Amino acid sequence: MINLHRILKDCLLVAITASFLLAFGSCSALDSTSEERAGQYVSPLNPYSGRKIIFAKKDDSEVLRYVYRSSLDFVRIERIEPGVSDNTHPFEISIDTLRQRLASLTLKDVPVFSNDELNRIVPYLAAALAKASPKEDVTFAVTGKHGLFGNVSPKTVTTARIFDHDQRLHVIFGEMHNPFALSLQGTDILQPFTPGRRAERIETHWALTPGMGSFTTADRPDWISFDTARIEPAVELTVKPAVKPTEKPAVAPAAKPIEEPASKPVVEPAATVGKAGAEVDRRTEEINLRLRVLSRLKESGAITEDEYRERRRAILQEL
Repeated sequence: MINLHRILKDCLLVAITASFLLAFGSCSALDSTSEERAGQYVSPLNPYSGRKIIFAKKDDSEVLRYVYRSSLDFVRIERIEPGVSDNTHPFEISIDTLRQRLASLTLKDVPVFSNDELNRIVPYLAAALAKASPKEDVTFAVTGKHGLFGNVSPKTVTTARIFDHDQRLHVIFGEMHNPFALSLQGTDILQPFTPGRRAERIETHWALTPGMGSFTTADRPDWISFDTARIEPAVELTVKPAVKPTEKPAVAPAAKPIEEPASKPVVEPAATVGKAGAEVDRRTEEINLRLRVLSRLKESGAITEDEYRERRRAILQEL
């Protein structure tokens, strides 16, 4: 009886260890293939077989172009869904503002997007919305790690459709933290990631907390919208024309100087100075990120050389 108990205990331990290693292996293998090459799609490897993953065939006739594509993630522009009114596109929104909106969304008190996921897709989403036409939607898929095992959890995918309409930025989720890596056991075929749809929900077993947004309808907890009436796009810096050398500024009549007691120099509190410095650092980091994304878009052929120069000039004018 004691030997049987020990055998059962050892079997349970082996099963738990194998499950843990399997989860860790699926994460590390997929991570090792997620590097993006400019303008080139890299097929990921199956962590179980070591062979390249083959996406099941799907009608991609609605997909017009990719703004960003790595081994698994993508941001793309599609034809607008049939039977709906036109979007308010192109729509301009700053990277920081869009990031704040998406970061406010939670699923059972857990953020929908990790910081790493937001860093990867938000700049491309802002760029795609600025390029889309009224008859086009933007869709995306982003992979990450969400689960009890933290960084060694199986990789999951989150997908959505995003568009602006009637001064509301709509985000319709399709798959939410779906552990797609586990479906690759015994096969190299991966089903395509499906963005959300206006007509119906893709998955029905979860409900979001809308954060800074609100639900479009009470029966669609997968469909969030944000008010864009008060969202202003990045404002270009207006430079006043310099005074021509031939022009002399008006000189006020001379007045008798009034002697005033010497005033002590005003010293700003250290906290104020530190806050201002932090704001400058944050702004500089955002502009650098936008310039890098713009460069990638040009290298991938998503924008022309003229569009690249125009957008780069506009970004630099914000300094």
